[in-house]
Parts: sequence; structure tokens; C-alpha cells
Amino acid sequence: MIAADARVHLTRASIVAIAAIFFMMGVLVSAYGPLLEHLARRFDVSLAVAGGVLSAHFAGALLGVLVSMRVLQHLPSRPFVVGSLGLLALGCAGVALAPSWAMFLGAVIVIGVGFGALDIGCNQLVAHSEGTRRTALLNALNGTFGMGAVAGPILVSAFGRTHLALLYGGAAVVAIALLPLVAGISGRLPFARGSTTRGSVSLLVIFMVAFALYVGIETGTGGWMPSHLESTGLQSVTAATLTSGFWLALAMGRLLIALVPPRVPESAIVTAGAAAATVALLIALNPVAAPFAYIAVGLAIAPIFPTAIVWLAKLKPGDARATSWLFPASMVGGAIIPGAIGAVIAGFGIAWTPLVLAATAAACLASFGLARARRGCRLRHLARWRSVFKGHVGVGEYFSGRLDVFVSRNVQPFKVNEEHVLFGIEAEALAQFQSEQNAAQAHGRKTEDALVHESRRRFDDGRESHLRDDVSLNVDARRVSRRSEIEVNARH
Repeated sequence: MIAADARVHLTRASIVAIAAIFFMMGVLVSAYGPLLEHLARRFDVSLAVAGGVLSAHFAGALLGVLVSMRVLQHLPSRPFVVGSLGLLALGCAGVALAPSWAMFLGAVIVIGVGFGALDIGCNQLVAHSEGTRRTALLNALNGTFGMGAVAGPILVSAFGRTHLALLYGGAAVVAIALLPLVAGISGRLPFARGSTTRGSVSLLVIFMVAFALYVGIETGTGGWMPSHLESTGLQSVTAATLTSGFWLALAMGRLLIALVPPRVPESAIVTAGAAAATVALLIALNPVAAPFAYIAVGLAIAPIFPTAIVWLAKLKPGDARATSWLFPASMVGGAIIPGAIGAVIAGFGIAWTPLVLAATAAACLASFGLARARRGCRLRHLARWRSVFKGHVGVGEYFSGRLDVFVSRNVQPFKVNEEHVLFGIEAEALAQFQSEQNAAQAHGRKTEDALVHESRRRFDDGRESHLRDDVSLNVDARRVSRRSEIEVNARH
């Protein structure tokens, strides 16, 4: 856990800067496709070779994400964002001035590194920041990324093909101009010390699989939707326009999620979105309904990515490493799952595209559903902890009161913060015990000092018994209760 004054705090100016960063990232990543033919002519390479710019960008982004996962554990938030924004500006300047294809690719890799660092950094900072509207804020910020992805091809078609240096030089200037605004970011991400538990790792693996499947749905739908619509008889221009509608719906859906009341849990938003996407993709099997169904898919999946980040951040509020792993998982999913979908479609035909995508969406729904089911299991474990503590004589009142205080401080503000309760309660409770022990020693109250020491030992006994089956737990609880009765009687 981190101190309260060390938590990430974002000023309004810094939030505006992050929104501008997301918008610029959307423009940059969507500009490569429309620029491919121009790049092939400018650097005298084939179209296939020019397509390597996409691989260079995402290779740099993956490197940026993996390096940032380590750097964020040691560096405060503000210098990290400043350094990442500087890398993005340097890469854009390099692209604008590159005289050869090799130097152009090198500059694109630098852009990718800055892109990946800003992607994981800005999402993490918002997800772990102060405030109760983090879900709506993160969705809105990711919505600006989608708006940038829509604006990118428009900017390229307007002047980017003839003024490439102006396009990327302008991006470098914007990145530098945002540096003073990000100065409003303070604090650092929380990273828990010590080993992780088996339950914590299994929950993270479930989220990683779900994120990989989600990215497969997003990129698979955006990639295969035009071909499927053309196979139903639509013109290629119409199919391309409807595909732009899918991406626009994805962006607008993230902006509209701000209208959802904050009392609605993140788990409900994520699972509802995955379920709606599955149904919409099944409807897309009907050629007449397919255009509308695909746009509905964009609206349905819009809140999944940012909302699920906040969901896991609330389950693991003291350790940003958990949410960090979601970003390489999503990149792996984006690299593997669309290709796997393509292989299945190649074997069964383009007409079955919606069914294959629906199966992927159903698998994503099952993964998030499993994570939600584990949440209910954690809450039942919490109730069991309370019942065990209240069964103790003398010490029972002490434990029960401290547990109620802990739950009121952590579970209610975070709604369903059971992961923190299950795996973080030892450190929180023992810290309170130590504080009262020091106070007792300072006032010379030997009896309370001994009682606190005994409480700590019984807490460990209760925790160990909790990890066994219910029968062993109850036997140990009765043994501790009987021992406490004997010792209390012996004192008197």
C-alpha cells in the first residue's frame, strides 16, 4: 500500500493533456494505412515492404509497454509521462525528417515505444487515481483515442500524402506543447511488496485471457467486417463507410458511458457489453441486419477495455502490477486472435464470419463471467472471516470491531473490493494492532499489551485455519476460543 499523499492526483489541466495525448495517439496509429501507397512511392519500396511500418510501430509499442512495467515501479508519474511524451515527439520529428526508408522505420519504432509507454502509463494513472468517477473518466479518455482514429485518415487524405513532414512535424510540436500541462500529475502508482498469492495470480490470468479475447473481437470485427459485408452484396465503398461507422460507434460508446450512474458496478458493465456483442454478432448472420448489427457491436464493446481496467484496479487497489499485465496481454491477443479467426474463416467461408466472431465474444463473456463469479466467492470468504472472529471470547470483540472498520473504509468506497479484503487484510489489521500495542506500551498498560500480542497470534491461527477446509477451520476456531476462555479466567 502507498500513503494517501502519494496516490496519483490529476488536475483538470493534466486530464485535458491526457485527452489530447489519447487523441494524438489515435491519429498516429490510424494514419499508417492510408499512407502506405505514398510511402511506397516516396521511398521506392514495394507495398508489402511499406506495410512493415505497422509491424515496426507495434513492435516498438510492445517494447514500450514491457519496459514501462518496470520503470513505473521506480519512477513517479510526472517524469514518466514527460519522458514518454518526449519519446513520441522525438519519433514524430524523426519521421518528418527521415531521408531514407531505414531511418523512417527507426523513427517509427521510437514512436511505437513512446506510444506503448503512454498507453500503459496514462491508462494506469487514471485507473489508480483519486476520485469516484474513474470508470467514466477512463472511458471518455479512451473515447478521444477513438475520435483520433476517425480523424487520422481524414487528415491524411486532406494533406498528409503531399505534406508528410508537416503532418508529423505538427504532431511533434503538439507533443512538446503538452509538456507544461502534464506537470499537474502528481503521486505514483501503488505497487505491493512481497509475494503474490495463488488466488491473486489466477484472477490476473483470467483477466489477461479476457483482454486478449476482447482485442480479438475488436480487431477481428474491424478487419473482417468489410469483406463479409461485400460478400452480402454491398459495394466496397458502402462496406468501408459502415466500417468507419463501427469505429465511430466504438468511440461514441466510450463517451456515452459517462451517463451510467456510478453505483452500477464495473463487472456488470463489462459482462453486459460482452453479452450484447455476442447477440449482435449472431444477428449479423442475417445479411439484411448485418450492417446495423456490426455498428451495435461497436457500441456494445466500447466500455469493455477501459471499464475492465478500473474493475481490476478496484479489486487490486494496492498493486498496479496486476493492471500492467493487461496491456501486453491485449497486444498478444491483437497479434494472434485475428489471424486465428482468419484461418477458421478460410476453412469454412466468409459467410460464417459473424459466427466465428460471436464464438470469440462468447469466450470473452465466459472469462469475465468467471472473474465475476470469483468476486462472489471472495465475499463469502469475507463473511466467513467475520463469523470466525466473532466466535472468539474476549478477542472476538476486538477482531469484529477492527474488521467492520476495515470493511467500512475499503469495501464500501470501492463497492466490491473483496480481493483487497482477502489478501490485504493481514497487513491492514496487523498495522492497527501494532499501533494500539505501541500506545499501550507508552501508557504502561501491560494487560492490554499482552491482549494485543495474543490477538495477533490468534489472527494468524485463524488465517491458517481459513486456508484449510471448513471442518478444520471450525475445529481450530473452537480450540482458540476455548484457550482464550482459560487464559481470561486465569487472569482473574
